[in-house]
Amino acid sequence: MQHLNSRFSSHLLLIATLAVLSAAAMLLATPGRAAAAQTTCPAFQVLHNDQIGKLRLRAGNYSIRIGNQRRLSCANAADLFRQFLEDYDGNLADGWRVQARRSRFFQRSSGDAFRVTRIRGGGGGGTGGGGGGQHPATGRACAAPFTVQHNDQIGELKLRAGQYRITLLAVGRLSCNRASNIFARFLQDYTGDLPGNWRLDPETATFSKSSHYGFRVKAYR
Repeated sequence: MQHLNSRFSSHLLLIATLAVLSAAAMLLATPGRAAAAQTTCPAFQVLHNDQIGKLRLRAGNYSIRIGNQRRLSCANAADLFRQFLEDYDGNLADGWRVQARRSRFFQRSSGDAFRVTRIRGGGGGGTGGGGGGQHPATGRACAAPFTVQHNDQIGELKLRAGQYRITLLAVGRLSCNRASNIFARFLQDYTGDLPGNWRLDPETATFSKSSHYGFRVKAYR
């Protein structure tokens, strides 16, 4: 009887071992969700040294890796990265957070996340298509210069006479023509009490209604 129990136990152990090996083979044959979800997007070029909160970014080309392309596309991740580069203090909108040590951005409410990594030797050159971009990006920096006729100021922002470049904070949400008209209006109000919930950051010469809607001005050298 003891011999039969021993054989029965050995048989059960063999079945359990085969089941474990079979499951392991299936995992190797079928890519796991984490592996399948990782997507590397086209390169994104940061044109000058910058920072987002405690995350410091040297000028150069960066790869963007997203967690799940079904939830967050490469194009959306690149546009978010552009917007975050405008928020140098790291206080990002819509619940997004930055993890400086991991060069990672995440949104707890949705589970969306992406990571940026500087490409070694990628200090210059072009950017990839299909969701890549630049900061400041071509098409976001308005082509036509804006002329400030005389030394002026808007609140604490002092503006010397000359030509200025207007850079939109995000693609498609504000046209260059409208930004120029708004800037001209603001120049009429030297106190800096801007209408329509507009805010001014004098340190960066940025005018915004939100992190997704606004523009920055900078004098041509």
